[in-house]
Amino acid sequence: MSISGKVDYVFEKNKTPVGYRTTLSNLVAAHQWYNSKTYFFDSNATYTRYNKILDKADSGYPAEVNNHNWPGLEPYNKMIRASFLANNNTVYYFLSDGTFINYDTQADTVRDGFPKIIDESTWPGLQNYAKRITAALKWQGERVYLFLNDGTYLRINLSNNTLDSGYPKTINNANWPGLEPYAKNIQSALKWDDTRGYLFLNNAQYIRYNITLDRVDSGYPKAINQNTWPGLNQ
Repeated sequence: MSISGKVDYVFEKNKTPVGYRTTLSNLVAAHQWYNSKTYFFDSNATYTRYNKILDKADSGYPAEVNNHNWPGLEPYNKMIRASFLANNNTVYYFLSDGTFINYDTQADTVRDGFPKIIDESTWPGLQNYAKRITAALKWQGERVYLFLNDGTYLRINLSNNTLDSGYPKTINNANWPGLEPYAKNIQSALKWDDTRGYLFLNNAQYIRYNITLDRVDSGYPKAINQNTWPGLNQ
């Protein structure tokens, strides 16, 4: 049986029932906040607040994504597919129906008029890919990479919210060294700081990407567990 991303198994050994539980990866989005916190969203419409300084999840999580803790976001809590912190005032959420939300981090609420359709007036060039976005990774400067469900990716420019020319491109070892074998398994992404980002896969594993050297760090992927992400895999 499956409960909140957990699967219970029972088998017999010497006619004695033995049970064990394994945790599925149900992370769908992650983003920084303007302080030392990071937020992870999952397919159960819940979220976890992660303390970057202590490198562990805060107590009391996961919690429900509702209008009490995320004003204006509750109606869309099962539709979130990707997110990123654009600046200290704004988080963008991309939804499964091809719309997006602009969230005011200082006022802590969805801005008026959102969600909006991703089209030529809101994100020029992005309309044809709006329902295929699986993860968003803020890069250096005004660049953001969007990963699609077919193993390709886009690059957008936040200075004008426009898709850069020449995209989509295939995720391969020429443009994302070390990431090619996992191109179709990327489920969410997070910029940790200016030197590294994390890519979370659909098999409860994650990859650390070195932004400075522009390559996957050695030794990855690794399992998401209490040793690597304390409190996240619940």
